[in-house]
Amino acid sequence: MLEPERSLEHDRLRGSAVKNVGRNTVAPVLTSNFEESVNALANGCVCADRNIGDAHRNQRRSGIQEITSLLDLKQRYRHFLASLRQRSVDVHRQELAYATTAAEAGKLAALFSNDSILDDKQQSNVITASEDPESEQKQARVEEALYEIGRYSRAYADILKTVVTNVFILPSSVARAGSTSQAVGVIWINPKLSYPTPDLMEMLIHEFTHQAMFLDELRFEHYSYDAIANRSTWAKSAILNARRPLDKVLHSIVVAIEILLFRHRHIGQPVMPRAHPPSRIISQQLGESLSSVEDAIRRFPGILKPRAVELVTNARNIVSHASMPSPSRRAQQVASKPKRNTEHGL
Repeated sequence: MLEPERSLEHDRLRGSAVKNVGRNTVAPVLTSNFEESVNALANGCVCADRNIGDAHRNQRRSGIQEITSLLDLKQRYRHFLASLRQRSVDVHRQELAYATTAAEAGKLAALFSNDSILDDKQQSNVITASEDPESEQKQARVEEALYEIGRYSRAYADILKTVVTNVFILPSSVARAGSTSQAVGVIWINPKLSYPTPDLMEMLIHEFTHQAMFLDELRFEHYSYDAIANRSTWAKSAILNARRPLDKVLHSIVVAIEILLFRHRHIGQPVMPRAHPPSRIISQQLGESLSSVEDAIRRFPGILKPRAVELVTNARNIVSHASMPSPSRRAQQVASKPKRNTEHGL
């Protein structure tokens, strides 16, 4: 996750434009080469019960095609998103699209409507479908945060801006960001303008991790959905610290690890974090959440598919590893912002 590495431009000059995209940089719990996963998805390697278009089924028969550039990856991925038939996807666009007016953003917000029992926090009701007078400033802050992420890892920023195709900004009095498996590639974000840039970076990493998990599930399948709707199977979330459906809890575990590692390896421990709890609290809740999920796996065999069990095991191994941050030793470290390269500033 966010390891310092060469730029993609350097790799292009060496004739390996996407060779290292996502490898050991994105969602370490997933432990896979992200470019390879996106390539497989784009070529029809999805779970048998997923609804994909006829064109995509035909593409599967033709065999997996090699991706030779970041542009290839983006185009293949967008065609894959279009095949899911969740929403209209501009398959020719290469850059992130922002929706900031109520009319534009409202179309994307409608994709977040969800009548499922698994929408346990009524996420579909938290977004306000009205004009946000600060939308342009919020977009500028998001772009600044993306730029800063790219300064730590160009490859991470590139894959984030590939997987996330659309960002919409609408106000809310109760939440700051969100993603839904009903609109893969779309994130809603509503940062306070007073948030420091590292908090916005964490918000983007948080939502991107959800997107990575959605894609991983499309490829491998994670849950027995009939079973996880039963409240008796719910476990403790690592972020909200409440009992929630296992799909939400597994996501929270991966998100918590991403945030902890990002702080540990790059920005240090924030004294007064705004987007997420202090690392000491996240670490404690993460341990409790993992134990809660492991207990659910023992009590309800088959409730998590083999891939999801593997992710839980990976998460436990990362948490137990000696290099995992110890917040108690670094609690007073102030997050330091890198000096901006004025030649490439926003």
